[in-house]
Amino acid sequence: MTGPFRVTLLLAGILSATGCVTQDGPTPLEGAQRVVLADGSGLSEDDRARFLPALDALSASVAAGEDDEARRILRRLEAMSPPVEVLELLDAFERILDGRAVVERLETALIAQEVAERPGDYRVLLAITANEPEDVVFAPAGARLVVTYTSVDPVGSEQRAAQHTTIDGVADLRLAPGETSTLPLIEVTAPAPTGMLALDATFRLEFLAGEVRTGGRALPVNEFPAPEVSVVRLAGYLPTGALPPEELVRYVDAGDVRPPALLERAVRIPPELREDALDALEPLVARLPLPELSELVPALRWLSGTSAPGGDPEAWRAWMARRASAGDASTSSAGPGPGSLDLPSTR
Repeated sequence: MTGPFRVTLLLAGILSATGCVTQDGPTPLEGAQRVVLADGSGLSEDDRARFLPALDALSASVAAGEDDEARRILRRLEAMSPPVEVLELLDAFERILDGRAVVERLETALIAQEVAERPGDYRVLLAITANEPEDVVFAPAGARLVVTYTSVDPVGSEQRAAQHTTIDGVADLRLAPGETSTLPLIEVTAPAPTGMLALDATFRLEFLAGEVRTGGRALPVNEFPAPEVSVVRLAGYLPTGALPPEELVRYVDAGDVRPPALLERAVRIPPELREDALDALEPLVARLPLPELSELVPALRWLSGTSAPGGDPEAWRAWMARRASAGDASTSSAGPGPGSLDLPSTR
């Protein structure tokens, strides 16, 4: 090579994170669907005809997250004796794919532990395991904790709030092969609105793009896992035992539903069973008359984690029907994540 070369692809936004798209820094996108080789180091016409269509296909596969197909294209290109310019670009793509593979093998969990001497205060911890044969350095560019609070009173009125906190100390975390590292993050005090029946606090840890380092290589990562956990605080007068979804369904199916009694059952269903409760309620929602369905709306809001259908029972009937036809994938972003039921009295 006679000088630094620059490569610009439709995938430039991903490639710029690798640090080796160019020898002197990432290059801005100059045109979609094309490759630009400059400084006298361009490909011959024959090499352009041989490699550029496959590079475009490789770029598209990586951008679409079709990693297996991208690796097949990579292997075919490597077998074609490509020039050094193409080899360096292939290395950039492979590092993206290898970074994704390491992240997929990470196991992350968020833990929220109530402080025994301070009810309503939670210690939030990150547990992370790298299932790799060598040490892994976990190095996002930053992290923040997003806590979403939803409280409900005995008649179904809700209050919602969100809290965002920057988290320090998560960069350059060294993980031994197969071992779980637990990192304390922050202490959070949950609110206790006046007259609340229950409070749901959903904690979600979000990471900025960065890298993982293993085997002597730095691998770019645009998207890290975002673990989350939910805890529920109940009013002191409620029973302390968790309820299965079947108990809520039995109460609704028996008729004569009263919102306070219904909600007292709904809030005692553990967060990880709320989707099961919605599944079990769907046939009842489909056939209940509007007056009875109206009584069910506050419980549906709590269990689903969304208020999008508002207070209209027919809107909720339609929402539940769409959910049933589309499956859990259509509502996974609306409901709370896995969690645990927390039972101490409010302060």
